Amino acid sequence: MRFLVLVLCLAALCAAWVGFASGAKAASGIHPIVDAEIGCLLGGTVEGSWRSEEEMRPKVRGGERYRLYSLTGRLGQAVGSAVRLEPPGETHVVTLSPSPEKPEGVVGVCGEWDALPRSVKQQSTSQKVYQDAVREILRTRGLPVAPVGLTQVLRVDLEGDGKEEVLLSATTPKSGYPGVTRRRGDYSFVALRSIVNGKVQTSILKGGFCLKDEGFESGCPYEYRVLAVLDLDGDGVMEVLVRWRYYEGIGAAAYVVKGGKARQVFSGGSGA
Repeated sequence: MRFLVLVLCLAALCAAWVGFASGAKAASGIHPIVDAEIGCLLGGTVEGSWRSEEEMRPKVRGGERYRLYSLTGRLGQAVGSAVRLEPPGETHVVTLSPSPEKPEGVVGVCGEWDALPRSVKQQSTSQKVYQDAVREILRTRGLPVAPVGLTQVLRVDLEGDGKEEVLLSATTPKSGYPGVTRRRGDYSFVALRSIVNGKVQTSILKGGFCLKDEGFESGCPYEYRVLAVLDLDGDGVMEVLVRWRYYEGIGAAAYVVKGGKARQVFSGGSGA
């Protein structure tokens, strides 16, 4: 009888362990991404699939450990809170502890891998080849005489294939931009330059180009620049996080780049 009881207890313990192990496995497949500057959930992955901030919200229960990164380096770790909704616009807030001393431009990645497997090199914005590249983009978008406002030149091997891509950020050099109205010639964009079949290919990840004066009712202008370039899902390929900003909102969108083509996989932030 005692032997039977012992067997039943061992069976129960094994069942509990299997349940715990499967639960731990499921938890290990949940990887939220947090924007430390604005303290909010941007999105993430669940078992390798991209998820929006709204889809990630119920899965982030607090206690998750995040590795922190700037545009060019690793900044340590922090533990995140559960998600709470706060105004404006029901921002998905996550508090990191300890909070980064300088949170501007800091991204938290919940995952055991190194999200910065290859270096991101910041280069001079005065290089003629990239000034000309921005000028050509403006020409093809109907703004041939708009002044060139190149704000970022970043070089990085996104796919780990030994070929470096170049990311360009440009915004109209205008005091007070972005404001509440758009004027002809205003623009802001992030572009990707990559070698495809031996030729340089340029594409726009995110951007806006104003071809005529527009009032507030037509939509306010946005500013775009690269926030970070990180491997957000642990597959060895680095994604591009584009910071977007308008007069009363801020956030970021993540783009997967493969073969010179980019697609947005999530976007989150705070704004009315």
